[in-house]
Amino acid sequence: MLDNVRYHHTIKVKEFIESLKNISLKYLPPYCSDLNAIEHLWKDVRKSVTHNHLFETIKHIVQAIRKYFMTMQRSPAKVKRLCAYIY
Repeated sequence: MLDNVRYHHTIKVKEFIESLKNISLKYLPPYCSDLNAIEHLWKDVRKSVTHNHLFETIKHIVQAIRKYFMTMQRSPAKVKRLCAYIY
């Protein structure tokens, strides 16, 4: 599954896809973030890390997001739940 971001439609990507055997790609409808699984994870990042938080520097934001993902590595069930979508 691919979203409809412009670079997924470049000639190089299309050539690469054509070189693969037994794989077909499906594009999500344009502007359909609800169907894009990673968007659910990003929403949780915003809710858990950045929403209503004031950071002194970009470095502090990066550290907070890194900590979030380190925690998520120990919670594969949560990642699966956030990214799961029945098509």
